[in-house]
Amino acid sequence: MKNRSFLKLLIGALAIFNLASCTKKEPVPPANELKHFTSTVALAYNDTQSDPTCFIDLDMGAVYPVSEAAAHAGEIDLVYVPVYLEDNPFMVSIGVFDGHNGYTDLYWDKQTLGIEQFSTYNHTVIRNSNNTVTGFETMSTVADFDAGIGDYLNNASNVFDDEQVNGSRIGDIYVFRTQQNKRGAFKLLDAQNGSNGFATIEIKIEP
Repeated sequence: MKNRSFLKLLIGALAIFNLASCTKKEPVPPANELKHFTSTVALAYNDTQSDPTCFIDLDMGAVYPVSEAAAHAGEIDLVYVPVYLEDNPFMVSIGVFDGHNGYTDLYWDKQTLGIEQFSTYNHTVIRNSNNTVTGFETMSTVADFDAGIGDYLNNASNVFDDEQVNGSRIGDIYVFRTQQNKRGAFKLLDAQNGSNGFATIEIKIEP
C-alpha cells in the first residue's frame, strides 16, 4: 500500500515538473546587450539604377530601396550616395541630404529619392573614429560601448552629418547617434565604388 502511494506521489511530481518545463519562458536578453547586425547597402550611383537599395535603418540593420523609402521615413537614418564627385561615396544623414543644396550628386536628389519629407525629423550624426575607438570586435554590452567610445559623441567637434565610406576605408570604425538618440558604431567590412557600388557594414547599437 505504501509503495502504491509513493508511486502516485512520484507520478504527480513528475507531471508537475514536466508541465513547468513545457511552460518555461525563454530567457530574455539583458537590457544592456548591444544589438548586432551585418548589412549591405547599395550606392545610389547614377540613373542606370532603377531602384537602388541605398537607405539604411541602423536601429534594425534594415536596408530599403528607393521605392520603399517613403514608407519607412521614420526609421531610415542614412542614405549612401556619391558626394561632390561620382567616385566619392558618403553615408549622409537623411536630415541634411539634398542633391541641390551642398550634396552635388549628379543623378540623385531628394525628389528622385522620394525623401522630401525626411528632413523635418531624421537627423543622424556620424563620425569616422578609427583612431579613437577601441575594442569594437569584443563589444557586446552598453558598458563595453561606454568603455570603448566614452563621451566621444558629446563633443561637438566630433559630430558630422556625413562621412566618406568607400573602398579605401575598409576596416575603419564609425560611431553614430541616431534620430532616436541611440548610440552605436559600425565597421566597414567591404566596399566598392562605381555603378555597382556597395558597402557592407557590421553594426552594434544600443537596445
